Amino acid sequence: MNQEEIRMRELEIAVEANQTLLTLESEKSKRAVLQIAAIGRELGGVDFDAYLQAHNIEEVSPEELAIAIIGIVKANLALLKSLPDAEGLIEFNRQLIESRKLADSQTRRADQAEEEVRVLKRQVAALETSLADLRQENQKLVAVAESSKIPAPAEDPTDWFEKWHKFKFFHRSSQTLQVIGESGWGRESQIIEEGSTRQGCSEKRIRRSLEDLYKQGLTACEEGVSTGGSKAGLVKLTDKGCWAYTKITGAAPLPSEYDALLKAHVSESQVALVLKACDLFEALGFDVNRKTTDIKIEENRYFKPDFIMTKDGQTYYVEFETGISPNRASLAQKWENAAVVSGARICLVTPNSSTMNTLCGNIVRWANERGRDIHVYATNLQALKRKTPGETPWVIDKDR
Repeated sequence: MNQEEIRMRELEIAVEANQTLLTLESEKSKRAVLQIAAIGRELGGVDFDAYLQAHNIEEVSPEELAIAIIGIVKANLALLKSLPDAEGLIEFNRQLIESRKLADSQTRRADQAEEEVRVLKRQVAALETSLADLRQENQKLVAVAESSKIPAPAEDPTDWFEKWHKFKFFHRSSQTLQVIGESGWGRESQIIEEGSTRQGCSEKRIRRSLEDLYKQGLTACEEGVSTGGSKAGLVKLTDKGCWAYTKITGAAPLPSEYDALLKAHVSESQVALVLKACDLFEALGFDVNRKTTDIKIEENRYFKPDFIMTKDGQTYYVEFETGISPNRASLAQKWENAAVVSGARICLVTPNSSTMNTLCGNIVRWANERGRDIHVYATNLQALKRKTPGETPWVIDKDR
């Protein structure tokens, strides 16, 4: 294991530890709020019950609960003062003082827990950013190391490259080649959009440069599987294209995302669906990393999410499931691994709502059997297509 891999593992362990602490502190904060609410029920009676019916306790801060309790108790106390029962008033005052002390104590505990949650969230976000940067840097180092292993094409590469270098549109074509090699993207539409933005020209010109790369034998093209719309054009570098990329940049190209995902999934159809989900989340403002690697949990135990995405300091390790021939034992192990890595949060995407509901039921049964407290984020492609930036992508977002 090299130093970069050791550093990545250290960061992964730190992220896991902080996520576990975050879950514990969140639970501590919830318990404190519930204890304050119990005090409110004891002192406020039906008046406090009415308050709870008008408010969602999960959205009310400890301070707001304490203020509500004090207000209700003061109102009741004012009513008691108008009655002649002096002994009852003295006893009520004594109970009020004791309960205020207890409420203040619980409020402080809740405030401390919430502050700890905020600190831990910032720490987790910083660690995950460092880990992502380190993984990206490691990919670059690996690419440079692998560059010497790229085989030359069968024909004379020097002669061919010199001819291609003198080609009128060499710069544009080579820039498009670099977009493919340095990103690993496989979808023609994404390559054209990025190439157009990077070179400041029309998408039509980038399409022409792709045609040139194909004529030069630098790329292979095929038709991808439909995801409900038109067929997706797929592009990947040939051996000759890899050699040319290395010649230009001095580094090996990244593997095609399509080929990498195909190794991890059972079918081309599922790969296309995963890529479609990534596109939809990116359209909603998420930063999506499709090139995930095995995350080591312990010896001989790994978790590999289908993709990882971040937004507003939150990281989501996403599993895409089609629901085709599910193996319950296999799914249970997947939910267990996902919960460990993500701090008791399971993120699920499916093709449709029916599959989503079925698999969420599977997750809830697993959590109940294991006695696990988890938070489920779930959505589906049909719902994602209707979402707009600013909306939550999740159909289900709750504790289970």
